[in-house]
Amino acid sequence: MTLDRIEELCRQLTHLTGQPHDQYVRLWLVSASKDRDELLSMLELKCRRLSKPGSLWLEPIPREVVAGELVLGDVLAHEKTVHPFRLSLQALLRHVTIFGQTGVGKTNLGYLILHQLLPAKVPFLVCDWKRNYRDLLSMEQHPIEVITVGRAVRPFQLNPLIPPRGTSPETWLKKITEIIARAYYVGEGVMSILHRGLDAIYADYGVYAGKVERWPTMDDLRAWIDDYVHRASSKELKPQWIASTQRTLQSLCYGDIGRVLNVDTPTPVQELLSKAVILELDALAEQEKTLIIETLLLWIHHFRLQEPDRERLKHVILIEEAHHVLRREEAHAKETILDVVLREIRELGEAIIMCDQNPAQFSQNAIGNSATSFVFALKNKQDVQSAAGFLLLNEDQRDILHELPVGTCVVKMQDAYRKPFLIRLPHVRVPKGSIRDDDLRPQKAVAEQANDLLTALDDLKRSTEVLGCSARSGVVPPDNAGIEVVPAEDKSQPEKIVSQLDDLAVRFLRDMLDHPVAGTRERYARLGVSSRKGNATKDLLERLGLIVLTAVNTRRGQMKLADYSTLGRTVAQQLFPQARIRRTIESMEHRYWKERVATALEDAGLYVEREKKLNGDRVDIHAENGGTTAIEIETGKSNVRNNLRKNLEQGYDRIVFVPTNEKARRKVKQALKDHQGSPYE
Repeated sequence: MTLDRIEELCRQLTHLTGQPHDQYVRLWLVSASKDRDELLSMLELKCRRLSKPGSLWLEPIPREVVAGELVLGDVLAHEKTVHPFRLSLQALLRHVTIFGQTGVGKTNLGYLILHQLLPAKVPFLVCDWKRNYRDLLSMEQHPIEVITVGRAVRPFQLNPLIPPRGTSPETWLKKITEIIARAYYVGEGVMSILHRGLDAIYADYGVYAGKVERWPTMDDLRAWIDDYVHRASSKELKPQWIASTQRTLQSLCYGDIGRVLNVDTPTPVQELLSKAVILELDALAEQEKTLIIETLLLWIHHFRLQEPDRERLKHVILIEEAHHVLRREEAHAKETILDVVLREIRELGEAIIMCDQNPAQFSQNAIGNSATSFVFALKNKQDVQSAAGFLLLNEDQRDILHELPVGTCVVKMQDAYRKPFLIRLPHVRVPKGSIRDDDLRPQKAVAEQANDLLTALDDLKRSTEVLGCSARSGVVPPDNAGIEVVPAEDKSQPEKIVSQLDDLAVRFLRDMLDHPVAGTRERYARLGVSSRKGNATKDLLERLGLIVLTAVNTRRGQMKLADYSTLGRTVAQQLFPQARIRRTIESMEHRYWKERVATALEDAGLYVEREKKLNGDRVDIHAENGGTTAIEIETGKSNVRNNLRKNLEQGYDRIVFVPTNEKARRKVKQALKDHQGSPYE
């Protein structure tokens, strides 16, 4: 051990003086024990005298070993810059861990890496817990897509019960059950109930038979479990298992996470893997974030398994607060699914960068499976001990982890150089807080906005109902009504657009005319096409600027409704000259719920009229069944008080309001409170 210390001191002196000091190693080898101690003391004193007070020392990595596309800072020796530090893209493929307390430079290192991945055309996915990375948009010329999970700014949907192509339902069922159990800290009994429920609904929905008309959701699983609990005997199920299972599923079907998970047509994850994407998770609770990240990692792992090429960097995943996903397990605990994913996904072309504050709480398997580690300043004793262990710092070097200034870190690489060394990172000056939610919403060309808004105003001026100063019930246009992104070259050339449409695209446009408020699943079934083929046609029509998609919240999640754009109406009129294709300022959300409610009343045997005219006004739905009922669909855009007043003046026996969201519900409640004694509901 003392010989190692002598060799290290000689290397320090060589860097400090620029002259070789190897002779002291040879001198120590031939000296007596007493002389050796004196030599050691002399070398330590000389190092302290030549070093700046408080300067840090780890032997720098040799220049010839450092090579790569990513320039991440400068190698340091006694506060002096030795040479630039580079990391190869291929080195990312063996995974990277980044540790350090708050505010020491972890996110700055993430910025550095991502900033250089963009021009290298390496796509990435950032799992962002605190909206740290959106500000990259203000300094990048390359496209970055920000997705706000659980918020409507740029929404994201993920159905965990849909496996990637090529994965058997039986395999996926077992793994997704474990993912749910890990995220919500439930045991084997709950896992057994979940497994039984998933197996049953997979069979009910034709998953095993390969004849899926609609994929089941967590809401379907919850309904099956509730029914199963009523049917099962008390001996078969323990009360605590039942309570834990129902509580877990209730959490997955409620609020923001319920809108994310309970969907028939989720966001296509495979398309995100070819882009630079930031996934903002701040709207979700910690367990919900963990579930989303773990499900995505599992999905990507199985998706990559189907691809033939290996050992080539295809994509990078950066995970903030990674201990929530890769937490430290007991020494005797079995290997988790994510440990397996982390070990195998490298060969499939996925690199994972894991950032966290506490290495002591982090999965030791994950640390062992990462070839490059960056450790910034640490405070906690357990964190220092843990980091010193995998950095291979000796007892004399461990204090460095307490003393590192902001922007300086210890690096340990697995292959190129086995010893820890110091680097200083440049500060990436990202304007914090410069990107707001409004900046993330799809941008419209100013000229197109002005043109379409003028058209909408002309329509309003021609409307006798609006000129009469009465609120047309529920059909006040939403904020983005009449504003569409239409390629300029196509506006004057609908014939050119028509020539690009195949038979399925034409039938899709015709079906929109015949069934304007149909969801995608219903439309695809009527057209006799698979979801994949239907989505491809839908995407083509949207890309050509012929349709505009609107998301509508339902009990089972969100569904996408397609409406003609301005250009789409022109093209449809050419394709179907006998049809009457009218422009409407009614929102798709309003049209959908009006049609759904009216159809339900007709099925129940009532006489129904839609948009019934009443002395210059209209009521959304007029229904008769012995008495008269006025039904108004409220989306939060119209004047509820005016709608209530006009229907009272018409003498309806009953007035029913149907709010489609929380904002509309509050407006309705306030309006009804102001009209006590009215026959309202």
